[in-house]
Amino acid sequence: MAPNISQAKRYREIVRSDLKLLRYPIPPNFDSDIALRTFLENLYNEAKERLSSLLNEGTPESTIRIEKSVLFIIAAGLFTFRRLDVAEDILTGIPGGRGSIRQLAWVLNVLLPMPKDMDALTNPDVVLEWLQVNISRLRWDESSEKYILES
Repeated sequence: MAPNISQAKRYREIVRSDLKLLRYPIPPNFDSDIALRTFLENLYNEAKERLSSLLNEGTPESTIRIEKSVLFIIAAGLFTFRRLDVAEDILTGIPGGRGSIRQLAWVLNVLLPMPKDMDALTNPDVVLEWLQVNISRLRWDESSEKYILES
C-alpha cells in the first residue's frame, strides 16, 4: 500500500514535473522539499522581476501570457510551502485554453478552507475576494499541510 502523502506534497510533485518539462536547470538535490522550496523562491523572484520589466517595456501580450504561466506554476509550488502571499499570482495567472497545467489552480481549492462551492479555476475573482476578506484569519497547519480558518 502506498504511503499516505499530503495534498501539498502531491502538488509539489506536479510542479516538479512541470518545471522539468519547461527545461529549467534543475539542481542535483531537486527531490528534497528544502531544495525545491529554495529553488522556487529564487525562480519566483526572478520571474516577478522579469514580468515587471516586460510589462514596463510594452512587451506583446502573447509573451506576457507565457511569463504569467511560468509565474503561475512557480507560485502554485510555493503555495504548498505556506506562502499565502503568492495566491494572487495563481489566481491572476491561470493559463487560458484546456491544458492540464491549469489544474494547478486547484491547489487553492485543496489547501484553503474555502466554501465547497468556490472554485479557483472557474471563478478566480470570487476566490480572490474571499481570500482578501479572510487572509488575516488563515493559518498554516503543519500536520495536515493545509490552511485553517481561525475564528
